[in-house]
Amino acid sequence: MAPFLRENIAKKGSISPILKGKWKFFSLFFLYFGANFFRRPPLEKSKKIFLDKKELIDYNSLHKKLI
Repeated sequence: MAPFLRENIAKKGSISPILKGKWKFFSLFFLYFGANFFRRPPLEKSKKIFLDKKELIDYNSLHKKLI
């Protein structure tokens, strides 16, 4: 777990304030696109715009684990 999450949990008692509103959107956005950016080479990334079903399923299962 990231250090800033630990600090927030210690201060506020839970993780929920981080996941409310715009923070939920931004965290999921950066998680998804950041993971894709680091996972595949730049050329392949620029050619492949659409997800295949397997990746979409993997992303959905990851999303469920986070929530």
